[in-house]
This record gives sequence, C-alpha cells and structure tokens, in this order.
Amino acid sequence: WIPRMWWTGRAIRKIRAGQTVVPKYGSTISEMSANKLYDWFEEYAEECGWREVETYDELQEGANQGEVGIIVAAHRISSRSGHITAVVPETSSHKAQRDGSGRVTAPLQSQAGRVNRKYFSSNWEKGNSYRGYSYWLHA
Repeated sequence: WIPRMWWTGRAIRKIRAGQTVVPKYGSTISEMSANKLYDWFEEYAEECGWREVETYDELQEGANQGEVGIIVAAHRISSRSGHITAVVPETSSHKAQRDGSGRVTAPLQSQAGRVNRKYFSSNWEKGNSYRGYSYWLHA
C-alpha cells in the first residue's frame, strides 16, 4: 500500500515513545503529496513491504512478474509538485524501451493525474526538475 494520509513528524515521535495518538486531520495526520511520498518511501517503505531497486531491469522484471512497481520523484522546489508513476507489466503490444543488448532504458509506465497516460515509456524522473528519485517494488 501507499498512504494517502500519513502521520506528522510530531505524531510519529509520540507513537515511537509508546503514546496513543488520535488521527486528526491537519494536526496528527496530513495529506501526502508526491514530494511527501518520495520522503515516505525513503523513510518507511521497507517497513511496509516495499523494496528499493537500483535498475530499470529489476523494476520492469518485478512488474512483469506481478509485483507493484513505482517510480517516485520529489521536485527541487518543495512548493511544486513531484511525480509518481506505476511501472506496469509488458504486454504483446506495449513494451518497455530497451537497448540493443535488451537492457531496459525506460520502463513501461502508467499514470493518472493532470495528464492521464495508460502506457508510456520515459525517463522523466532524471530531469532537472527533481531533487531525487527512487524505484520500488512490492510483492
């Protein structure tokens, strides 16, 4: 799972100290933007069953084998939106981009948001707009 809402830093400190915290919007929990999701993946994803992978090949192979694949990036300017896409299994008619040796150079992705795209392959996360990006799989 990927959270739509998550605990604030103060609430997490209380939870870790063994205190009971009541979810309250704007006080103990807040909505997750793509920038916040990037940070969440870095901090909490492994505790929630996600594993970080380093290469497009690992990411695409995991998606092809039925794992949930994610690319997430945080914008350099915190007030601007980051981005997140799902890496989806290849089909007979939709494939990841590969080089001459068969290595994945851009995984097959899907996204919903301001622009919906059912299938596309791109290296969008490597653009200058982002301060960081990562690749994740969940079985």
